[in-house]
Amino acid sequence: MRSMSIESTKRSIRREMKAACKGVRPEVCGQAGIQMASFLAHMPEFEAGHRLGLFASSQGEPDTRPLFELIVSSGREAFFPRCRPDGTLDFVSTASWCDLTVGRFGILEPPAAARPVDLTSIDLFLVPGLAFDRRGGRLGRGGGFYDRSLSHSSPLFGLALSLQWVDFVPMAEHDRKMRGVLTEEGLTRVQD
Repeated sequence: MRSMSIESTKRSIRREMKAACKGVRPEVCGQAGIQMASFLAHMPEFEAGHRLGLFASSQGEPDTRPLFELIVSSGREAFFPRCRPDGTLDFVSTASWCDLTVGRFGILEPPAAARPVDLTSIDLFLVPGLAFDRRGGRLGRGGGFYDRSLSHSSPLFGLALSLQWVDFVPMAEHDRKMRGVLTEEGLTRVQD
């Protein structure tokens, strides 16, 4: 009964957030990405890390290209996810945005021939989501790719627009908590 309630609440939040994000203009997403790169540069986890997991943004998400450019220009390595048929993600080192190709869900990802790395070798993951709360809750698009793939990995930080904050994200046992969320307004660390 409880899991039905969690899933129905998640569906409701997803509908609301998809509609809200769909209306965000591309220039707002672009500016958000620039601001987020500035905040990322001052995070202790960024300063200490050398290998960072990132993703190529889609419509209505903050533009992740400025974050990628920061990572590469600072001598760090960026790793992008590639979706596997079994519903998990591989992460592949990517030196140029131009190396990314359109993948299974219409999202840019590393080409199929590129070799993935051991996920435990990545110091920090910056992950997408539709909604976040201040307790570390993250609501993805419903496929479970990130939760399955990063269940035993390095710290996770969400990347989102400030309009994606919600009071509460219902969490199931398999859902991964964020250490914080980076928006165009800055980094919000999880309140324990």
